[in-house]
Amino acid sequence: MFSALPVQATLEAVIAGGVALWDVHHLLPRHKTLRYEARVGAIRRVYVHHSGALGAAGYPGALASARYSVGEDFPGAAYHYWIPAETLRDPYGRLVVLRLNDDRTRCWHTGRAANHHGVGVALQGDTTAAPLTTSHEECLEALLPWLRERHQLGPAWMSWHAEADRFGGKPKPTCPGKHAEAWLTAYRDRA
Repeated sequence: MFSALPVQATLEAVIAGGVALWDVHHLLPRHKTLRYEARVGAIRRVYVHHSGALGAAGYPGALASARYSVGEDFPGAAYHYWIPAETLRDPYGRLVVLRLNDDRTRCWHTGRAANHHGVGVALQGDTTAAPLTTSHEECLEALLPWLRERHQLGPAWMSWHAEADRFGGKPKPTCPGKHAEAWLTAYRDRA
């Protein structure tokens, strides 16, 4: 299903043998007057979210999410990374994770101080209504350790939006959904 990845996307990294990170941030809409600030300080945490709606497959789903964010007066896409719900493969057969913003950008994904020190990963879809897909699980299994190593993250390195108040963010009890929370809790216990 390569058609769901635009030709202007750029391969940033192979984050695991079967998963690749493709940058599409330069293709996404931005607010006419608002701008995200550059991050000040180190990244200390990864926050996992769900988009809350399935939407279109692949890049069109990420594009729709960015358009929604801009329509809600966000400067651009709310997250740094987007994991499609469906299996999206690049021309080399690898699963695709999309980059929506540079890690040095302080996006508005979790609220308050958590945005200063955290990067946001969005799982496409509503993981309260439906369990994680194979794509979600395989991409998370590759992306989370890649981010942990890339940013040299310490022991409390991974969380999700519902837990954000513990780390200076604005909690959202329904995010990332009960199925994602169960998966992430088991992952955190393993990691």
